[in-house]
Amino acid sequence: MADEATDAATMEQMALCVRFVDSESDEIHEEFLGFSQCESTTGEALANAFIENLTKLGVKTDQMPGQGYDGASNMSCIHRGVQARIRSLIPEALYTHCKAHCLNLAIIHASKEVFARNLMSTVQQVAFAFNHSAKRLLQFQETLAGDEVSREGIAERTRLRSLCETRWSARADALHTFLVSYRTVVTTLDRHTGRSFSETRVMQGHGWFCAQKLLPLKIQNDGLPRESINDVYQAFHACLDVDETLFVRECERWRMWWTDATLAVDRPAAPASLAESITLASKTLYPSIRHCLTLLMVMPVSTATAERLFSVMRRVKTYLRSTMGTERLSGLGLMNVYKDREISAERVVDKIANQQNRRLAFVFKV
Repeated sequence: MADEATDAATMEQMALCVRFVDSESDEIHEEFLGFSQCESTTGEALANAFIENLTKLGVKTDQMPGQGYDGASNMSCIHRGVQARIRSLIPEALYTHCKAHCLNLAIIHASKEVFARNLMSTVQQVAFAFNHSAKRLLQFQETLAGDEVSREGIAERTRLRSLCETRWSARADALHTFLVSYRTVVTTLDRHTGRSFSETRVMQGHGWFCAQKLLPLKIQNDGLPRESINDVYQAFHACLDVDETLFVRECERWRMWWTDATLAVDRPAAPASLAESITLASKTLYPSIRHCLTLLMVMPVSTATAERLFSVMRRVKTYLRSTMGTERLSGLGLMNVYKDREISAERVVDKIANQQNRRLAFVFKV
């Protein structure tokens, strides 16, 4: 996963992250690898920097099953974008458009609908009317104090939230506050004086997401028909070591384990999450199913991890320290993100001492 932004010195920096499953604990991790300065923001330049830095950090790029970025043209273009150039080198690295960005786009498109646009405008005007008038705000708070339902709904807040122009997630919070305090709003205003839409953008995905059909809870609710098994095999056959016949037999055993009434006493409750499902897929009995679920688990859901790292970048590379190089920026960023991890000073000194062309002698011969 990667995203890019400019730092305090107006240099383009790319944050690199990896998502993987720990083979020992079956836990999913998203880890920050470092920053990389980009000479250009073209798809070719970013893709080259991406592969070069991952290789330098020891990541086996030929085993990378997925890649995730935002929907900018230099990232998502099917011909010259980063994802297309990465797939030309690693065909198995399927691209996932960050679902957080997809949700944002869905909200933007939904807001173009007349009723939705009017709703947003009304909520914003009401919030401004209360929050920018001490008299109205006092009346709102007095009314809220007598409305136990609304008071519990907005927790400890004592005012409405205005709609943020740039942070779409804050809009959901503002709308929730307005909804649960609606009675208070109407009552306070009295003292002064729906077309549906649908968006499929968020749900769009590629074939690997059909592995959700192998989840125990999904099997118990919908079964696992042969058509679904065929869909999963067609999506994953290039990554599996078995032919279709063996895969079908394995899936049928998996379905029987979760649906046969005679086995209900011995089997555990169907897990609600993908992470729990993987722990119940035995490496010996269900190796192919486990592999499919693992690949599904490491697929990037969003690039939020990479985007949060730009806050670290701005804390580390400030106006007064704008001349630091990318290597130092990346190192300080790693230390900031993983500040809870212990670092052995002796190992650090030994590593530096073993590097060549050092003017300072770290090791003295006696």
